[in-house]
Amino acid sequence: MSQIEKTRQRSISETAGLSKSRRAKLNTYLRRHLGEKQVHGAKHARLQAAILAAIAEGVLGAGDQLPPEPVLADGVGLSLGTIRRCLTHLANDGVVSREHGRGTFITGLTLTKNEVWHMRFLEDDLTTVRPIYQRVLGREIVDGPGAWEDFLGPNRHGFVRIRRAVNVDSMFICHSDFYLPGDHFLGIMEMDPHEIESVGMKHVLRLTFNLPIARVQKVSQILPTPEDMAAVIGVEPGHPSQRLEVRSYSYENTPTSYQAIWIPPTAVPLDLSGPGSMAANQKG
Repeated sequence: MSQIEKTRQRSISETAGLSKSRRAKLNTYLRRHLGEKQVHGAKHARLQAAILAAIAEGVLGAGDQLPPEPVLADGVGLSLGTIRRCLTHLANDGVVSREHGRGTFITGLTLTKNEVWHMRFLEDDLTTVRPIYQRVLGREIVDGPGAWEDFLGPNRHGFVRIRRAVNVDSMFICHSDFYLPGDHFLGIMEMDPHEIESVGMKHVLRLTFNLPIARVQKVSQILPTPEDMAAVIGVEPGHPSQRLEVRSYSYENTPTSYQAIWIPPTAVPLDLSGPGSMAANQKG
């Protein structure tokens, strides 16, 4: 079997919950931390400190899914109300992402404003870019037809699709499908998902594949929410949400990538201009 065939058969799900052994290790760690005499304060604050310590010491990592709230409560011997209060504080601080219908996940690194290109949601001053935390949901090889093939052109190796959930300032979740030609970008299938989560796709293409983006075309529409996107962004299937289509080109005006972003209804302003000119970004 060729490498391409092996990769084509590989459909990666990066959202699996903790294994039984890791869950047991987490419970033991949290119980021990909660039982330390020098730890004071309300129970939810102590659990919050314990989870932060677990992240700092590598017991939990970016992208890990925490056990369901009742299971976590039983594992550490605290009430369900205490668990929920703790997770709410962690979500407000951007430490975890609570995704409707999916669960609670440890967030990755916050992308800097220069790394955020297409999902530049702004604060009320219309200048400050809100932080986002992205998580890779899965990667797979897909064949046409589709809007991605219409733009990128036919490819006998298919197309690499990277599915991501993007937490915007712990306010709401967006869903992104990012497509690349399979003949040049199969290597992304082998990358550690944390590499993608820490810098964003634009920088992955430039730093790993030496492919800078020269210009983009963005098209925004209000459309019925597809069923497979609804659970991620927290919108009922068929209800309206914003679909942002992003078509990227290289310096030779060659189609490079295709992205479809689904955004739930929100009053948070979205800057569609991008972080300055393309040339300025590539020089930096």
